Amino acid sequence: MPQAICEYRGDFGRIALLDVDRPLVMHAHPQCHLLLKACGMDAHFSVRGAVQPLRDDTAVLVNAWEPHSYVQVGEQAPDTVFLALYLDPAWLREIDPRLLGAASPRFFMHPVTRFGREVRRRIDKLVEAMSCAQGILHDSLEGEIESIVMDIVAAAHGPGPALPHALRSAPDRRVRRALDLLRTCAGGDRDIVDLACAVGLSRAHFFKLFREATGLTPHLYVNALRMESALRTLACTDVTLSRLSADLGFSAQGHFTRFFEQRIGTVPSQYRRVVSVLAPEPGRPGPSAGSVSLGQGAPSLT
Repeated sequence: MPQAICEYRGDFGRIALLDVDRPLVMHAHPQCHLLLKACGMDAHFSVRGAVQPLRDDTAVLVNAWEPHSYVQVGEQAPDTVFLALYLDPAWLREIDPRLLGAASPRFFMHPVTRFGREVRRRIDKLVEAMSCAQGILHDSLEGEIESIVMDIVAAAHGPGPALPHALRSAPDRRVRRALDLLRTCAGGDRDIVDLACAVGLSRAHFFKLFREATGLTPHLYVNALRMESALRTLACTDVTLSRLSADLGFSAQGHFTRFFEQRIGTVPSQYRRVVSVLAPEPGRPGPSAGSVSLGQGAPSLT
């Protein structure tokens, strides 16, 4: 059975060590993120319509709001421990101004890059520290993440004074209105056809314009918002699973559990047991406890 080994949340974003033995469905996250192999079998992710290899010397790079999935290649189901880094754009900008465009849906030009032995050594060191029963200090973890991220991003972009940060063009005003409605709705079960009608579009035209603006279908977008709210609430509050399930628009707690496991690789109760929120340096704000509101973490595409 897949399980979360540990996860840490801080001003850098969140970093997770996950033992996954089955494919995950197509999903997206508001953050750009790096997927690294910690140990186990070589694995594959589907990004941009193609299968990308995850090996000891490769990183899979996923842009903010970019759909991706963990896929099975061949007859044997994957059994891999992943190190997944979901990086806060504000933290990235702080460590290097060249990372200004980290929230862009086109920040990573290619979905996979290779790295050398020194980066591999630091990844192994980080995995060992995260697996340690005594836990890990905020400053130590942040320093290791920064070192690994900068080397991998530099390898992905190559030499140059600045890293690209192209943005999507501003969306149609009706799509902007739909995004506002989705971010403010109380649950994630809003009917998409009704939403299209509310902004004056047919279903087909709405789907076309929405995908052009966000790179996602409306369903993937809503599910990403629900997932981020669930992760934040499980980490930072003691809200019961039944209440969280209802607040996110699920008709039964079992449906929420299945939804969560299909995207994260573990069930909500097990995730809550292993996640830790790290205390920041004195004088620096810590990660927000957040709420179940679907509006948090949503992109502003205006």
